[in-house]
Amino acid sequence: FRFAHVNPPFVHIHKMDTSSSKTPPSLQDDLIKELLSDQNLTARSTRASRRGRYAKPAPLEDRPSWHYKLPAKPTLWDRTLFPVRKFNAWFTLLKDNFEAEFVYMIFFGEHLLKGMCGNGGFMLVEGIMYMQLQVGAATKSSLQAVSASAWSLKPLYGLLSDAVLLRGYRRTPWILFTAALGVTGYFSIFKFGKAMAPAVLCMCFFAAKMQVAWTDLIMEAMWSEKIRERPKYASDIVSYAWTGIGIFSTAGVLIAGPGLDILGPYRLAGLAIPFVGAIIVPTLLGWLTEKPEEDNDGKRPSGVDWTLLTKNRNFFFCTAILTGVVLVSSGCAIARITPFNQAMVAIGCSAVAVTGATLLLPPAISKPLIYMFLAHAISLNTYGFIDNFYLDAATPAESAVTGYPVCVDCPHFSNTFYFTVVGVTDAIFMTLGAQLFNATLSTWTYRRALAVTQVVMVGVSLIDIIQFQHLHRHIGIPDTVFMLGKTAIQNTCSMLNFMPTTILISRLCPKGVESTVFALLAGFSNYGGVISNYLGAAVLSYIGMGNIGKGAVDDFSNAWKACLINALCPLVILLVMPALIPDAKISESLELEGISPIEQIEQELDCLSSARDCDIIEKSPFQHYQVQPFETPTGGVVSVALILTTSITVTLVTSLVTAFAVLFGLCFSGSLSPLSLD
Repeated sequence: FRFAHVNPPFVHIHKMDTSSSKTPPSLQDDLIKELLSDQNLTARSTRASRRGRYAKPAPLEDRPSWHYKLPAKPTLWDRTLFPVRKFNAWFTLLKDNFEAEFVYMIFFGEHLLKGMCGNGGFMLVEGIMYMQLQVGAATKSSLQAVSASAWSLKPLYGLLSDAVLLRGYRRTPWILFTAALGVTGYFSIFKFGKAMAPAVLCMCFFAAKMQVAWTDLIMEAMWSEKIRERPKYASDIVSYAWTGIGIFSTAGVLIAGPGLDILGPYRLAGLAIPFVGAIIVPTLLGWLTEKPEEDNDGKRPSGVDWTLLTKNRNFFFCTAILTGVVLVSSGCAIARITPFNQAMVAIGCSAVAVTGATLLLPPAISKPLIYMFLAHAISLNTYGFIDNFYLDAATPAESAVTGYPVCVDCPHFSNTFYFTVVGVTDAIFMTLGAQLFNATLSTWTYRRALAVTQVVMVGVSLIDIIQFQHLHRHIGIPDTVFMLGKTAIQNTCSMLNFMPTTILISRLCPKGVESTVFALLAGFSNYGGVISNYLGAAVLSYIGMGNIGKGAVDDFSNAWKACLINALCPLVILLVMPALIPDAKISESLELEGISPIEQIEQELDCLSSARDCDIIEKSPFQHYQVQPFETPTGGVVSVALILTTSITVTLVTSLVTAFAVLFGLCFSGSLSPLSLD
């Protein structure tokens, strides 16, 4: 038989002379029936997928429509349209393998939301609003740390998205919930921002960042599941997502600078509302392609999946600890305790978080996690004053218009140059840094790459002292030229230092719990950056720069001290690097063997309470032995008792350390009220 290609369910069958055919007539009839059945099923599946009921069957083999090549004798028109046709063929490949609806959903959830409204783009208005509200540099650093804590709660988002069901859906309700938060946050800023207290404004930005972080995690989880079914095209879907994020991040930066100059920060925040709310429509249309779960009776359940929590109880308790310390440190910052007290709270919360990760996670995961947390925390962010240094007004008349203090010797950049021109330069040279890493450092070991790039980062960070002291002006280099050159060098080196840890995170995710472990690693790493802001705020207050941005005139004579501290502190992490980072090549995979200390103790108690013998097996340097699993009547009781004891102990320690830190800080600083601003 030869079948003409038409769209299902209409199939034209052209019969040939079957007298000489080797296929029996009965078999020919069976083939006809099978083909018609398959075509009709495909048609029904296609129509149903458009209604969001279930997914369209994915193709099983390569197709010519997925690739486009120039004809043998291309015309000028063929060459002109080649990029468009090439992209269209690639986009067809994505739609056929990962469902067209989900590919469109990535555009709304990653490109528009994360690209335009992530850390760049519309989110840049946060610092400008604090400047116009005359918030001091130390307080501003603490408030920005609170809003950035939304990214530290990624493990909590992952846990809720996996364990909580609403009408059979695990992820769709959370996208709608966070979209409502994001729209509410930006609308509140747009409508009432000028009259808001700084702490209330901070919570609005926290809600907006929560939407971006939570939606990003869900999208990553969804395409990870689809990649398991189509591993051959994994790089295509990931490249599509991140290329779009990069393009729309650049578009957001291009809008942010002129938008601030023309519209101001509050109207620009209103412009973000359509971008954060656009994801609601495709989610309601079922473009996330999440299939609702049903129980044995055919009903869609709602509630908590306790089996999932019990199965991954160590990750659950580690997530609970991280969530607790994030909320404690954020609550203290919102209560506006003194920067020194806030630093003491941050140190106590850090100790609790590191202890919890050490006890609950296998050493092969907990050690790199602790390194990434400490590397960010020790890099004290003492640059809470940096926006004022670059944007402060030149005269009192200009200050009356912009709301910024006066600084005669500052560069006086425009928002368009500072956010757009410098932002685009950032993006270009970060891309260059990633390519340079692949060409030079990708075959090094993790320890060597991190140590060398960390030392290089110290050197390039000291370049800021030249600008703070205006030394470049003595040799005739304008502020704008020096700024672009400094940005190019620092961002290239920053990406060289960033790439090894990014690759290490992806290699530390065991099969079956990839999303959970990835969220934990990212959450702890982000929380390290939050702690860095809190400690940096205390340093700014100590060196006399905590009130930059509050008065009528700013004095940056001590800015070089802040730069020196920020540059040299990261060298401390080199002392613990050999104990925390595996001495393996970046291009090689890691062996994730070992169990957590809590699990080791649990298995030892199981052995003691059981009449059976335990087999002790040498496994790896991280795991001295492993007890063969077996079932005992007391094993479950011991497990529950250990988990509850650990949870209660960590909670008490967190409370005691926080209370002690606040009291000690009050006594040491001589403050009578924990609610004083500075």
